[in-house]
Amino acid sequence: MIKKIISKILQYRHLFLIFTFFDYIKDEKFVIVRLNLNFPNVPMGSDFDIFIYDIPNFENHLNNFLKNKKNYSIRKILINSNSIQFDLSYKLKFIYKFDLYDVNYNSDIFNDKLISDTIDSKKEKKFYLFKKFSLNVPGFIYNHLTRAMEYYKNPHKTHHLNELRKLDSIQSQRLDLEIKKYSQLNLGKIINI
Repeated sequence: MIKKIISKILQYRHLFLIFTFFDYIKDEKFVIVRLNLNFPNVPMGSDFDIFIYDIPNFENHLNNFLKNKKNYSIRKILINSNSIQFDLSYKLKFIYKFDLYDVNYNSDIFNDKLISDTIDSKKEKKFYLFKKFSLNVPGFIYNHLTRAMEYYKNPHKTHHLNELRKLDSIQSQRLDLEIKKYSQLNLGKIINI
């Protein structure tokens, strides 16, 4: 019981730090896509998927932000030239992951305009976690569009399918049009309807 309480306190401490960082860079051109369904109570070990224009700038901000934060460190993992992963650790123990995809990322599922259009759709999501924060997230349709693409790529991630099935018929039709704009797919093919 005590272990669970300490773990929960640490989780909120880490999330407070992460959300402070995102608030600090909110004027940069990026969005966090596919927010965890438990947001803002994001479980440790989870990832933050980020579409961004400038990965090196994000990396500089992250390094500067963490340089005076005792016991926190990051490890950079190069996926390819347009996709980088940063693992955030506390006392050398992995706690959260940032997966960054820049506008030049080449996907075998969607075309080269999806990431920039998703970033350009950015909205501010305001929320509280001991204080008021704001976070850059994609507009409604782009949020669901990125979930649809992720589900198509990883059909075991059924939480995305569950979110897509919550759409009403008008929202589904609009999403289907957007999917066709960015890929050779359609909504029916993705969610098997």
